[in-house]
Amino acid sequence: MRLRSTLGLFILLATLHANAQPLPFDMHVAGDRYNNLCRACISAMQNKPKEVQFGLNADANGDVWFVITSSDFFSKLFTGPGDGISVDLIPRSLYGCTKPPVNAPYFKGTALEPVYLAEMKKSMRIMADGSVVIKAGHVPDALRDQPFELALVVLKDKYFCYYNSFYNLKSYRWDLLDMGLYLNSLTYHDPADTAINILRSDKVMRFTIPFAKNKAEYSAKDLAPLRDSLRLTDFTITAIDIHAYSSVEGTEAHNIELQKQRAASILRAMQSYQSPGIATTVEANENWVEFLNDVGGSSYPDLAALSKEDVKTRLHDPAVQQHLEPMLAKQRKVLVSVYLRKNSIFSNTDTTELVNDLRKAVADGNADRAAEAQRAMFRRIADHSAPPTLLDRVEIPHKKEFVLLLDQQASLHYFLDPSAALASYHELEALNTEFPNDPHLRYNLIALKFRVWKDGSLEVNADNFLREINALKTLGIPDPLVRRMQVNYHIILADQHMRDGRYAQKDEDLAFVEANYPRLTLTDNDLLSLAQYFASYGDYAKARALIQPRLTHINVSEDLLFYYLNLTLTDASLTAQPAYRKVMLNAINSDRHRFCDLFEPFGKGITFQLLDDPYLKKSWCEECQH
Repeated sequence: MRLRSTLGLFILLATLHANAQPLPFDMHVAGDRYNNLCRACISAMQNKPKEVQFGLNADANGDVWFVITSSDFFSKLFTGPGDGISVDLIPRSLYGCTKPPVNAPYFKGTALEPVYLAEMKKSMRIMADGSVVIKAGHVPDALRDQPFELALVVLKDKYFCYYNSFYNLKSYRWDLLDMGLYLNSLTYHDPADTAINILRSDKVMRFTIPFAKNKAEYSAKDLAPLRDSLRLTDFTITAIDIHAYSSVEGTEAHNIELQKQRAASILRAMQSYQSPGIATTVEANENWVEFLNDVGGSSYPDLAALSKEDVKTRLHDPAVQQHLEPMLAKQRKVLVSVYLRKNSIFSNTDTTELVNDLRKAVADGNADRAAEAQRAMFRRIADHSAPPTLLDRVEIPHKKEFVLLLDQQASLHYFLDPSAALASYHELEALNTEFPNDPHLRYNLIALKFRVWKDGSLEVNADNFLREINALKTLGIPDPLVRRMQVNYHIILADQHMRDGRYAQKDEDLAFVEANYPRLTLTDNDLLSLAQYFASYGDYAKARALIQPRLTHINVSEDLLFYYLNLTLTDASLTAQPAYRKVMLNAINSDRHRFCDLFEPFGKGITFQLLDDPYLKKSWCEECQH
């Protein structure tokens, strides 16, 4: 069996202090003398830079390797001949719904023979990045054919002083806040980030449509705002996203089927407004999130602490259901997002004629018509109905009246292929030399400069770049957009300071980001990027606090929900709170299989040792063991 080490994220378990009892091999329990005998270990761990991390890895041959990311910290932690490590091999067979809790105070599974300082130095390899790799033992043959996990034991003078369980927390790469590019209007690479995306739609309209109990057809008056809004002759529906929610009484199978019928009735209405087909996504769930949010303020607050099955049993009582019906009625609804694209005079023009139209508009100096033809061309490329080379079939004169077309053409090379960021940047840089005072051109140039700076393909003078960003205000770029760039600037700078070991400067950049992001309007994608950014520096508290306000909204993004679980499932003080159950149910509603996979063995899941937590075990058994 092969296990990956987790150096990026790990959870530090509490150091142990218990009554003496025998340990295997020559290891000892400090017992009541723990604070004295383990003082050096405690001090080292308390003063360990958060950038220093541990890992354990069992390779295909069954050899177990210990990894520590700093040779300097290794020398501080292991100083005497009796200092060393052991490894706890924990089999999956110890865990299950019918298994008793694993309450071992020291080793949960099988202890490997300790490896002390002299032996560690013999097998030690110091890597180019300063990490230390040491052989820690071998997996017993009896365990190699079953799932198991590894935990680290640190010994001081052969005393058991420290225990560290490892968790396969999914590594998320942080990214910059999306700044968008000006393509006629401000356009974002991910349509989830904005209501305006020229490659998918020109706008999005969102509606909430209520449904009566056990009814799959909507009320005509409830659909009227949606119907009236979509009776627009100059727009075409390109996509519809539907999230249908039932109240929680009744069987889950019945509720989900009813919600699918409700979604289908909405789709039929949408399709009746136009003949072209509409791309659709449909999700149907029971509305446990809002039920738990609301029931605490009802006459039956105790329902919030019950299992889902027990809640449904209580709701069989007609008196309970009747009393809660006003609350339940609000929870039966369909959330609809309709993406619309503005119709163009070129919608029915074939591609060859479209190219000729663009050439003629350019030749006639008709910049508005040329811009509309160019946008029609962009969309065909984005829809894969025309090749990207179509962009280059019309030469745009380098004249002031055509700056918009030149800017959009250069920017679209990146938009359609992010790997072309450097080429697009150089195109915009040349245009900016010719037309230095165009605000949208300058904005796009700086937005792309961030990308090529972050990926390392362009060296950037940080001080000069900050002046360029701040100067956008003088060109009329709105302050919120400039502030978003300022935050991104410090995000990249912190990463550079971290790599160079300038931790104090890195902390100053982090402080700037923390102080300024609340002034921004953040999407779920933005929140995810920022949370990943804080977590990448070991500041999990900030990452959690950033996400928490969105967690009990039924329309929170699935990735944001699961990232929060990724950060918090190992914190028993959080999982015991009633509010945490709402988060888990929201995640289960979003993707039950993804939730259950978190409890798979290290490698596929986070760890099966999460089932040591009685609250998590209860949810796992309820949701994943049918």
